[in-house]
Formats: sequence, C-alpha cells, structure tokens
Amino acid sequence: MKIFLIHILLIIPFISFAQSSASSAGTSTALFLRSTVSTRVAGLSEAYVAIADDENAILYNPAGLGKSIRNTFALNHTEWLEDIRFANLIYTHKISNGFSAGISLSHMYMPDIPLITDASGVQDGSITVSSTIVNIGAGYHLFRGFYIGSTVKYFNDNLAGNTANGFAFDAGIYSNTFLSGLTFGAAVQNLGAEIKYIKDSFKIPFTYRAGFAYKVETFPLQIGVDVVKSVDSEYNINLGSEYSFNNMFYLQAGNQFRTDTYFTPTSGAGFTYNNSYSLFYSFSAPSDIGISHHIGIKFEFGSISRTAKISHNAPLSLKAPSNISVKVSDNILTINWQEVPGANYNVYGKNEDNQWTKLTPNPVSDHFLVLKNPRRGKMYTFCVTAVRNGLESAYSRETIIYVKK
Repeated sequence: MKIFLIHILLIIPFISFAQSSASSAGTSTALFLRSTVSTRVAGLSEAYVAIADDENAILYNPAGLGKSIRNTFALNHTEWLEDIRFANLIYTHKISNGFSAGISLSHMYMPDIPLITDASGVQDGSITVSSTIVNIGAGYHLFRGFYIGSTVKYFNDNLAGNTANGFAFDAGIYSNTFLSGLTFGAAVQNLGAEIKYIKDSFKIPFTYRAGFAYKVETFPLQIGVDVVKSVDSEYNINLGSEYSFNNMFYLQAGNQFRTDTYFTPTSGAGFTYNNSYSLFYSFSAPSDIGISHHIGIKFEFGSISRTAKISHNAPLSLKAPSNISVKVSDNILTINWQEVPGANYNVYGKNEDNQWTKLTPNPVSDHFLVLKNPRRGKMYTFCVTAVRNGLESAYSRETIIYVKK
C-alpha cells in the first residue's frame, strides 16, 4: 500500500504537467541536456525509466543505480545529422549493498561552420559550436523493492564564442509493483535556474518522465513504456522492447509516438562475453532529422554478489566451479557443478529484488545442491563459489532455468 500511494502521488503532478499547453514551445535552450547519448537506451526508444538496470540509469533515472551489482565502465559514440557527434563516458561504482554512485561525461561537437562574407563565397572565419555535460549521481535501496536516486549536473554551451553554463538536478524513483515482473519508474530531469547567453536568459529543458516495464517470466523479453513531457513540448509516448538469448545476445526495437508524428522507429543489437564485456549498436530513424547511429562498449568488473564479501586474498589457484547445470524432476531442483580439489562450496540465487542471496548457510562439501518444490512458472538464476582454508573464490558463471507450469 505504501508503494501504491507513492505511485499515485508521483503520477498526479505528471498528468497535470503533461496536459499543459505548449505555449512555451521553443523557449528552452541547452537542448543537449535531453539528447540521447546511450546506445542501448536509443535502441529502446528511450523507454527506460522503469527498466533502469545498468549504468545508463545515471542519465535517465538515477534510482536505478541502487540496483547495481558490479562496477561498470562504458563508452558511447553517436553519429547524428550534419556530422554532429556525441561522445559519452560513464563510470559507476558499487559502494555497498543497495548503494552505488556514478559519474558521466558527455560532449557534443560538430565541424566548424564557415562564415561567408559576400556573394562571391569568400570564407572569413568560422563558428564553433559544442556542449559538455558532467553528471554525478547516486542510487539507494530505500526498502524492499523500492529505490531512490538523484544526480547533479554541470553543463557548458559554446555557441559561436558565446558561452553559458549552469547546474541542474535530476531525481528519480524505481520500484517493484504488486504484479510480479512489473516495475514502475519516474524521474524529473534538468531542474535548475535559467541560463544567460550574452544579455538574454533562457530556460533549460525541464523534463518529467514516468513509465512501467514488464519482464516476461516465461520468455526472455522485457517491454518498457514511458510518457515524457518537457516544459517546451507536448508529451511523447516511448515504447521499447528487448529480447535476450542466453544472457549473451540482445535485440532491441521501439518507437516514439509524438504529437506531430507516430512513426519514429529505433532498433539495436548487443553482445556480451563472459558476463563482463559488452558491445551494442543501435540506430534511430526519426522522420524529421534523418538516421542517427550509436555504438557503445562497456566493461563490468567486481563481485556480482550484493550480499557476500569475497576475500581479495584468495589464491589464484582457487578457481570458481565450472560446468554449472540445473535440472528439475518430480518437484526437485538439482544444481550440479564440477568439483574443485580440496574445496567446499557456496551456492547463490537471485531473489525477487534481483539481488544475490546465499542459499547455503555454511559451505557444503557435495558438488550438488537439492532444492525442493520450486515454484512453477518462475525463472531461477544460480551461481557457485569454491571455499578453501577460509577463502572464497570468484563467482562462477550464472546459470538460468525456467520451471514450467
């Protein structure tokens, strides 16, 4: 009931704001503050506020940083129209269970614009245009299934030698709902004072977004729907989907439904190797500005556990168990793994909050674990560690099984 009331309180001001007139259309500046610089989020048509499950949360819903289970370093590059390019760098760091912070650096640049002095076409100088944004944010697991987060950002615009800079703030929430697999997210972005170019002051593009995401338990697919409203534009409805195969290959597709056009499709694909290295590509085809291309890479490192602290003194010879397998028969779920000489084992599973929980109160000597009466129609994820002389290995690769109804 507490989460339900929070949802209502957040949606009411959004509905009021979304239905306001567009009398202020075109009055905002520093528009780079709402440009899409994330490759994966571009492939999802920015339907991300209720997904918010990776480093991109710092840009769209900082509450999602609280769900981080590893440290991440990511780099994104975008090729836009007229040789305009975006570069984005993100680093997130898990500080403790349910608490992570991050920093993002984004830069927009384009070729110099030549100045023409007369009808003969003689060039006399050029104009430089660029923008830079630095985000610093954090997310926190406030209570079961509910996260909050905030971001402070500094931005600088250079328009033909005239510079303007300022600070803005983002804030967001993320929560599970009463329906398994359904999550809710909401965020306010670019909350700050006006900025001045030469003598005139302009608003920055204050934006409110809210939405739901649903992860299908019987199929590796998640779908997100966002409603987005900026102070100087009508509302958009963003729809995005992502299909994953064996947690290694990803396909994204989506569309943005705007008041002026209903067909602005996006799509993307990704690949992850060894649960650590990822490569994503996406392209957007809005009808009004042409196609944009995005490419991103990221590296994840550190423990994948939220609840257990792994000793950094573990010898290199203590390898994580391999060949993890899971099977279900007669209401019995059995996890098996290859033996590690002289070791005992801990087994971990993900709970409903997507957090790792240790299933073995004490290390077990067998190279298998039996769980009775697994829930039908549920997807389970497990990993195993080796324990020897009081030291614990790194985590094995995740193993996923779906228990049929």
